Amino acid sequence: MKHSITLVACCLILASSCKKVKYSEKEAKQTPYGYSKIEAYFMPVEDGRLQTAKRRLYLEKHFDENGNLIQMISEPYPYKPADAIKITYSYKYENNKRVEETDGSTRFVCTYTATGDTLELKQYTPVNTLVRRSVYTYGSNGKKSTRTYYDLASGVPEDRSTYTYNDKNLLIGEQSAFLLPQPEVTNTIVYTYNSHGNVIKRESKRIYGTSTAEFSYVYNDKGWMMESISTYPDVPEPFKRVYTYNNEGLLIKQDYSFLGHDAIIDYVYTKRQ
Repeated sequence: MKHSITLVACCLILASSCKKVKYSEKEAKQTPYGYSKIEAYFMPVEDGRLQTAKRRLYLEKHFDENGNLIQMISEPYPYKPADAIKITYSYKYENNKRVEETDGSTRFVCTYTATGDTLELKQYTPVNTLVRRSVYTYGSNGKKSTRTYYDLASGVPEDRSTYTYNDKNLLIGEQSAFLLPQPEVTNTIVYTYNSHGNVIKRESKRIYGTSTAEFSYVYNDKGWMMESISTYPDVPEPFKRVYTYNNEGLLIKQDYSFLGHDAIIDYVYTKRQ
């Protein structure tokens, strides 16, 4: 059975860390409501008219029976059909942990080592060459405290992100820093919430050039996101999305507008039988 609904893409990639499941960015991602496939279609708006004849599939996701993402086929820039190159990503899991992933034609094998409140993640090529090593630490609240990338040649830390939370365990700040050749902060992110715990503002400041990007979000009284606006330095207009929901709280329409590229994105969901 298929349902056409629209979903905020960024919501699919936001996931909180908890103490009992310490898989960070590599933890399994579940699709809502038991769907086995999601297809996203992009329809441009030209001269104020929706171009239904130009509707095309630009994102496709497949999920296993546990709701884990096992394959994703996507175009990085749907508003540039002439430059469209679809990339296939594949994932394998064991015990709900992602143990293998393929990025285009490159396959990586992932290993995890958990010690107390620390999780080490390593990625290898099929010939057992280590290509990335990262370590995550977790605080007493079960939330991720730090993420550290290591230099493969020397084995010493080279890049670290630090996360801070308020007394409600809501993420209120992130700070990224280079550790080599000397400590240097590169980026900070500050989150602001409303009384219901929804993020209403996110400010991302890059230290180089002191440029700041700002993201704001508007919700209805049910806590559903109704509008998101992204403002970037040196970009003449904001990136805006407006959302419409059905009675079940599922997004059925996303109006997309950025630098003259107006469009509607809708999703077709295939429910697992």
